[in-house]
Amino acid sequence: CAISMAVLVPMTQSMGGDMLLCAGAIVSGIVASCNACFFASQATLAASASGITNDDYAKTSLPLQAVPFVLSSAAYLAAGVLMQ
Repeated sequence: CAISMAVLVPMTQSMGGDMLLCAGAIVSGIVASCNACFFASQATLAASASGITNDDYAKTSLPLQAVPFVLSSAAYLAAGVLMQ
């Protein structure tokens, strides 16, 4: 988060973009990638607590994460286009 904020915030400011939209997109991307990485600490903890492997966790959780990922990506793209 710290690295992406340090790079993308000045880029957004120099291009005259909306800072709230930029920050929201960064946080949304971080949350999505954290949930999609099946070797992250939360996935490993959930898999071990349920008695399944990380691969099984990924097979069951990635399809559930696809819908919010696609919807939020479309919403951020639409907001970026409409706010120009």
